[in-house]
Amino acid sequence: MTLQIQHTDDTLTPSSERIRVVGALLSNAAYSLQTPTTGFNIQMEDGVQVLVMNPAGTLSGGTVVLPPNPWDGQIVNVSTSRLIAAFTLDVGTPGQLIVGNLSGPLAASEFFQFLYSAPTTTWFRVG
Repeated sequence: MTLQIQHTDDTLTPSSERIRVVGALLSNAAYSLQTPTTGFNIQMEDGVQVLVMNPAGTLSGGTVVLPPNPWDGQIVNVSTSRLIAAFTLDVGTPGQLIVGNLSGPLAASEFFQFLYSAPTTTWFRVG
């Protein structure tokens, strides 16, 4: 995401300071609540920053795919209310990398965060 600030007047004074903001600011309000079953494959949609998985019981396995078009600095949060015995995290776009990737069991009430760096096309674990 790019936030662009433009002056609308070249002669700014305290009474004439005006700016125009182009773009949108996103917050963690964009979330997805899912009820996966064993063998799930959840593709996080663009703009979703929080994924909450609330399965009915323990799952033997499944995969979460990160958003395909992340912005620089985007943070995604993923949590589960139940054990997922064999969890896999995957990139949303070929060529992206994950540093600190998760694979294996994901405990009940466990969560993690990844931050996306556009210059390196890399997701870094930050929590």
